[in-house]
Amino acid sequence: MGLRFVIVDHSISEEINAGEKADDYVLRMSKEKAIAGCQIEGVTIGADTVVVLDNVVIGKPDSVEKARETLDKLAGQEHLVLTAVSAYDGDRLESAIVKSCVRIKNLSKQEIENYCATGEPFDKAGSYGIQGIGGIFIESISGSYSGIVGLPIKQTEELLLSFDIHPSDVCASFYLQSNHSIFLSKRKNCHFINKTFYTLDYFPFFHANFNCDYFSKKSNETNC
Repeated sequence: MGLRFVIVDHSISEEINAGEKADDYVLRMSKEKAIAGCQIEGVTIGADTVVVLDNVVIGKPDSVEKARETLDKLAGQEHLVLTAVSAYDGDRLESAIVKSCVRIKNLSKQEIENYCATGEPFDKAGSYGIQGIGGIFIESISGSYSGIVGLPIKQTEELLLSFDIHPSDVCASFYLQSNHSIFLSKRKNCHFINKTFYTLDYFPFFHANFNCDYFSKKSNETNC
């Protein structure tokens, strides 16, 4: 999409409600993230991803044991990946959901153990990252690769366009923190905190803003 962005931190409970269906859960999460991120004038994008196997929602593992257990279950199986993305401007809330299928090859106990030792599974739904080391386990996919990664690019662009945000015209930068929000601006001579730039790869949600004034008095500013 050619975007640079600022990542800010928001705290969202990701507990699934009793009896909540996977589609409903992932949509609710994306909406809650979008709304929570809307702190100043602009548009917030919230997204969330879950893995579903045998109608059971599989989120991020909270321990090595859980990661091992999840990978063992997914090995040799085809599972569903659901990613929802929502856009909110303080008034209007729009959402989309993307469904993809992933088949993971048969995995040995040693492969699972070695992968867990990398630390990669622990912030990933389903305990693997298709865009990282976990990509070597993928036998086939059907659907949206970017949706499996965590942000469906096509649907995100469509949502941005519906709020009159044109990615090719956006000037923005970003910095990395523990959670994921992105700050965008359409002003041609905007100022941003000068932080490390990363490529647009994976982020659960971002904050798009039309006003650079928030950054104009900060140190280490840069024009874009």
